[in-house]
Amino acid sequence: MNKNINNKPIGIFDSGIGGVTVLDKIVDKFPNEDYVYLGDTRNCPYGIKTKEQIMSYVRHAIRYLEKQDVKMIVIGCNTATVNSYDVKSSVGIMRIIEPTAKEALKIKKEKDNDGKIIVLATNYTIDAKGYDRFLGDEMIGVRSSDFVTIAEAGLQNSPESLKVCEEVLKEAKGKGKVVILGCTHFGLLEDDIRKVLGDDIITVESSACIVGSVKEELDRIGYNEKNETGKKGHISISVTGKAKDVHIEWFKKEYDGIFEVED
Repeated sequence: MNKNINNKPIGIFDSGIGGVTVLDKIVDKFPNEDYVYLGDTRNCPYGIKTKEQIMSYVRHAIRYLEKQDVKMIVIGCNTATVNSYDVKSSVGIMRIIEPTAKEALKIKKEKDNDGKIIVLATNYTIDAKGYDRFLGDEMIGVRSSDFVTIAEAGLQNSPESLKVCEEVLKEAKGKGKVVILGCTHFGLLEDDIRKVLGDDIITVESSACIVGSVKEELDRIGYNEKNETGKKGHISISVTGKAKDVHIEWFKKEYDGIFEVED
């Protein structure tokens, strides 16, 4: 057992505050770990940026988390995941798309669902076929970058949010019951998405699907004893933009504060 590894935090990165939903799920499973979260709010949303821009952001975020001496890096952002496969790190990188796609296929098979898997993701993730490599013709992709803006502004469950959902999802109605919320922000809009697609849809939230990958990595590096101590870990949240513009009132875990990262 590597005691030094155990004392290091888990790093989590997202294009904005949506990845706090990933942090929330992982903390539920591993409450005694320490966490360093980085939200690249200054450059959010990634889904309308170029490949070169996104790769630059991803490299910068990974270098930042490495400097925080993390023991693994979880990329909570689907768009960043698409542009991370060529990026190397001194620690293991957990990516969110593959476990999400596998979970959706499993649910579709269990439910004997004849419809398509509806993938809601940013424009870039859809255009780059981020989920196609795992789902093929089982899926229908919906370019949904407008959802990110709603979530970042804290406007979920509002008339504006519902209007945006109705416009974005109009072509997906009736096409399938299994719906991938393929961006960490989208779980915040689930109520409005259900109002449009139907309350009987089965949502697959990418933030929940990554937990298994984290467990596998912890096992690989020597699963930590900290989870047996009963002592809660620390959570540090940093953003590249202004802390005052961050809306995470829905996040109920205790954390050290919201800090602004300086280049």
